[in-house]
Amino acid sequence: MQGQPWFAWEWLYDIALGVLHRACGLNGVVWLCALLVAAVLTLLLSQLLRRGTGLPLAIALLLLAEGAAMIHVYARPHIVSWLFSLLWFVALEWWEQWRGSRIAVRRLLLAARRAISEA
Repeated sequence: MQGQPWFAWEWLYDIALGVLHRACGLNGVVWLCALLVAAVLTLLLSQLLRRGTGLPLAIALLLLAEGAAMIHVYARPHIVSWLFSLLWFVALEWWEQWRGSRIAVRRLLLAARRAISEA
């Protein structure tokens, strides 16, 4: 799109990879991306197992996700967004569990208060 302004949305990632490339060369960039992909897949497997998925099914789903992601495994910023998306879903699940337990404690305290006031 000639004549249109260009915005560098991924500037922080570009700076981080530039610093890493200067310090470690291309091997450092490759290792970082490999570690990010490994972290995403490890977190995905742990979340599947934590939710009660059986190990054979969890491994099958993990391999399916890995196979689907293979065409996108480059030293590009979207790998970081995979990790942040998965972490966001983990945080949402944690929030729901915490909120649910907080509501249960509140109900228990209200019931205790009613029992004390009626006695």
